[in-house]
Amino acid sequence: MRDEWRDTTLGDLCTITKGTSPTQKTLPGPYPLIVTGPEPLSSDSFQFQGEAVCVPLVSSTGHGHASLKRVHYASGKFAVANIIAACVPRAGAGVDARFLFHYLQHFKDAEIVTRMKGTANVSLSITNLATVPVALPPLDEQRRIVDLIAAVDDAVDAAEAEAAATEDTTRATALQLIEETRGDALTLGDVATWRSGGTPPVSQREFYENGTVRWANIRDVQNGPIAETANRVTESGAERAGGSCARGTVLVTMYGSIGRSALVEEPMATNRAER
Repeated sequence: MRDEWRDTTLGDLCTITKGTSPTQKTLPGPYPLIVTGPEPLSSDSFQFQGEAVCVPLVSSTGHGHASLKRVHYASGKFAVANIIAACVPRAGAGVDARFLFHYLQHFKDAEIVTRMKGTANVSLSITNLATVPVALPPLDEQRRIVDLIAAVDDAVDAAEAEAAATEDTTRATALQLIEETRGDALTLGDVATWRSGGTPPVSQREFYENGTVRWANIRDVQNGPIAETANRVTESGAERAGGSCARGTVLVTMYGSIGRSALVEEPMATNRAER
């Protein structure tokens, strides 16, 4: 029953701590590093142990526009980037971290984004984050809601896997038809203009600090569309990297995992491992 829910705030439910790991300079290692992108990077050390909901403190788009693509659920031993806050449930607060993750992800635009401040660099303070209201059901109801969401996610994953299998079959058939009917083959150089990106010197903070321009590396190129990157650079950093790629550009990896590709859906710069 809704009358069993209690109205509280994120600051009452959690201790809120800013991360300490610089995204660009943290040494890789065995622990997840929670960043603004959809997948964690790695770290040689950890800052937190247990469960937490991690909330980015900077706008996803920048340029004076407040936005937030996602919050993150983390558990175990993990590190957190220094532009993200970890909300760790207090002992006895009666909150399930996974429920809190789903709750904040659902209400992020109404309750988190609206608390971001600034003009050019839009950001969120720990103080303002602590005021986010939370309508909290009893603990057993929280866990029931989490289980229901997990069941829906499983059904979605199964449907997506079936759709992907159908797409693979369709693509294979189309490629076979192309192979059977093509005339004289052209090279990639005949049909496109090619250039490589660049990596601004890590020692020069003006290329990275408070960066707003997407900057793709090998991890971001996963044989599909690419609209977001794990890392960002400043406008001057993007220029140093050779400029940004427009929508419709195809990225191809040249080192490490050679030959992976991605179709650019949002303007972004690239490092020197992509063309």
